[in-house]
Amino acid sequence: MEAFDYAARARRLGKKIAAAGLGAAVTGGINKPGANSVYFGEENFPAILVFARGKSVLYSAGEKNPAFDETVAYKDFRKHFPRLLGTEKIKSVGIDEKSDLAGLLFWLQKKRVAAKPFGKKMEENREVKEEMELRLIKKAAAVSAELIEALKPFEKTEHEAAGELEFNARKKGFALDAFPPIIAAGANSAIPHSATSAKKILAGDCVVVDAGARVQWYCGDCTRTFYKARDRQVTDAIEAVKEAKKAAEKLAKPGASGKKLADAALEVIKEYGFEKHSFRKAGLSLGHQIGLRVHEGRPLERVRLWKGMAFTIEPGIYVPGRFGVRFEDVITL
Repeated sequence: MEAFDYAARARRLGKKIAAAGLGAAVTGGINKPGANSVYFGEENFPAILVFARGKSVLYSAGEKNPAFDETVAYKDFRKHFPRLLGTEKIKSVGIDEKSDLAGLLFWLQKKRVAAKPFGKKMEENREVKEEMELRLIKKAAAVSAELIEALKPFEKTEHEAAGELEFNARKKGFALDAFPPIIAAGANSAIPHSATSAKKILAGDCVVVDAGARVQWYCGDCTRTFYKARDRQVTDAIEAVKEAKKAAEKLAKPGASGKKLADAALEVIKEYGFEKHSFRKAGLSLGHQIGLRVHEGRPLERVRLWKGMAFTIEPGIYVPGRFGVRFEDVITL
């Protein structure tokens, strides 16, 4: 595992806590390690992280973590945390509602402690990546693409193809668990994020394969469309999406708006005659930011690009009841 400057990350968060007028912020993960658990201290156990203005406390089932001022047994949280609020004179707490700790909002309110959602502000800390993070995301993206491009999905069920992808990832030493792999064939491919099923993939089907490996917790995300028949509408759609993706990628530079990239991709799709079946008509963004979560931060259309960002570009065409086409890669700046 590459080493990160966890103290610097905590300091940046401390400034956001102070700016919001809060006494502390709480994040983590109860059922599994949360993205912020990894980001602020490489904590691989279910844990609760508390950042007060001058002190950080980790409640964990694991060993003492040097990234925090104090490590307390996870089982002692309900006893220790109220005492911490008192000794540190904390009157207001921000809760990471994007984690599975949202229930703490109600628990704190019962104890007459002011609490409010703070997850978006915490996630902002992860929006611009460090160089090591970008390297890990690039690796995860490359592994994801290699696995998908080696797949031969035809004459298998969608489940079988997904299982083959996951097995091959494990053989290479990676987990394909950024999200459950999507294998969508025929009419299923017209559903943008179809659930993988027992459907048999036929020789004439258009097949959308979307999967993401993780490298040291950082996510990859890749989509490819497989097709070997000769339906002109499908082959035109494939060409349109590939060209739309290239048009957006050409504009993907620091300072550009994500909306400008999306508009460029849509213009290509319109020129090919698929405007009413575009990703936007399907209610989708051109892409999303990515990092310790596969969907991190805001949709691409709502951001201005900065150096250090990592995001996907994934235009698509979806013709209900017939076929769908999507190509996706991760871009790092």
